Amino acid sequence: MAQREPVLTARQIYRSYRLGERNIQALQGVDIELYSGELVVVLGPSGSGKSTLLHVLSGLEAPESGEVFLGAENIYELSDRSLSHLRSQVFGFIFQSYNLIPSFTVQENVEMQLRIAGVADPVQRAREMLHMVGLGERLDHRSGQLSGGEQQRVGVARALSCNPKVIFADEPTGNLDSQSGAEVMRLLSSLVREQGAVCLMVTHNPAWAELADRVLYLRDGRLGA
Repeated sequence: MAQREPVLTARQIYRSYRLGERNIQALQGVDIELYSGELVVVLGPSGSGKSTLLHVLSGLEAPESGEVFLGAENIYELSDRSLSHLRSQVFGFIFQSYNLIPSFTVQENVEMQLRIAGVADPVQRAREMLHMVGLGERLDHRSGQLSGGEQQRVGVARALSCNPKVIFADEPTGNLDSQSGAEVMRLLSSLVREQGAVCLMVTHNPAWAELADRVLYLRDGRLGA
């Protein structure tokens, strides 16, 4: 049987930052390979470097040393324009704070991502995705009219609307109660597998480990099983 090729690969990633007079080693020699159709959960306490890991892997924050490859392409050798294209069309992002535009309807929030990516029929695609996440009856509502769990469902629909290869989720259930969080996690896990994407999720909540294909731990800047 042919060996699967990783979608995203990171090799020997180092990243530090200043905190007052201290120099914090957030990532120390991190290696990771991500494969399509899997949900990978990275567990670690607050301040362990989880968000820094996502930022480096998604092209938002260059490492001090090390390489990040999408397929065979080193993303930090791309032009700014190409890297921006990567983040808008190949990568999807789900945030703890939802990041919805309050003056937009639910549908418009998803449409905006599709228009930025240049999708041919953003209206139809936005409706399809919102139906998939169970919000087909809430298209014309605004974020303030939705519960926290519903707002995060919009976030999931938006992140997956462009059929990304890689989804980065930063504490996506951090602002939700346990029931809403579990619903969002089951939905995300199902859609990732259905679309054949890979999702890397960072969290401090060990409850989500049971839904993951792989669980990794970030300790003292080092990543391991």
